[in-house]
Parts: sequence; structure tokens; C-alpha cells
Amino acid sequence: QNLAIPDSGEWSEEYSQADRNRSRMFLENAVSPAESLMEHLMNQASIHVRNEIERKLFLSVISSLDENGFLAYDPGDIARSAGTGLDRISSVIKIVNSFDPVGCAARDSMESLLIQSRYFYPEDVILHKILGDHFNDLERLDYDTITRALKIDLPDLLARTRLIQGLDPFPGNRYSRRQIRYI
Repeated sequence: QNLAIPDSGEWSEEYSQADRNRSRMFLENAVSPAESLMEHLMNQASIHVRNEIERKLFLSVISSLDENGFLAYDPGDIARSAGTGLDRISSVIKIVNSFDPVGCAARDSMESLLIQSRYFYPEDVILHKILGDHFNDLERLDYDTITRALKIDLPDLLARTRLIQGLDPFPGNRYSRRQIRYI
């Protein structure tokens, strides 16, 4: 089989067109549409659901989240809207709390951080107390109050604040539609 080798004029024109087509295809495929938080969480929920009723309960909770991943509605209102009891919605919320990103379906950033600390550092009771009982002191950087109340020293508290800094107070933000994701 002989390959026809184009002369220099044909080569550059064909190469340029092929190169432009490859570049265009690369750019079109390089920008990936971002998966929404709702899509991401519902994909995980699909692993847990056993029937259509459970799917609707997960959908009720997940569709009630704001762009930060927090519950935008009271769990009682979600339960009434879904036609079920508060206990059942609370169970679904607890499961969604553990989905990726951990801490979604919390009421606020403090609760989300507490959920994350319990998930990632289950044995660190002091860390849980800092977030659960002394969040306002932590926001005010009132380390004296925290160290006295928990009977820990400052280096111990600072080590735990570094753990807290590694958590995400707004877990749903990374799925915001305002962001463009590149692959």
C-alpha cells in the first residue's frame, strides 16, 4: 500500500484544518459540565434505596438543600411535605450526612463541622466538644475559655483547631453550578 504524500502546499492546508479540528474537539471535551450537588447525592442515595418510597424520601431531603449543602427547610416541614413522620426523615438526613461530601443536610456550618469531625475523627471526643459546646468561643478565638472548660492546654487546642481547618464548613459549595470544572 502506497501512501500519497501531499506536496508542501496541500500538507500545510490539510494539517492546519486537522489541527484546528483536534484543538476544537479537545476544548469542547476538556470542559466538563459540573455535576450538581443534588445529582451527586442522589447517585449515592440510589445505592441505599430499596423501593420507590425510600427514593422519594431521599429526594425530599436532598432537594431541600441550599447551595452550601444545608437544609433550607425545617425537617418537620420536609416530613409533612413528604407525607411521612419526622423520625423517618431524620433517619434519611442522618444517612445523607455521611454521603460525600460529608456534612451535607446539616442545619448550619457548626453542625456540618461537627458531623464531619465525628465522621473523620470518631474517637476525638475533645474535638467534638470544641465544635458542639464551644463553637462560639472558637469563632471569637476565646481559647482561654475553651482550655479552662475542657481542661486542656493551648497546644492541644491549637492542634485540634488545625484539624477543624481541614474540614469544610460549606460542603455543598464545590458543587455550585457557578463553577466551571476542567478535566
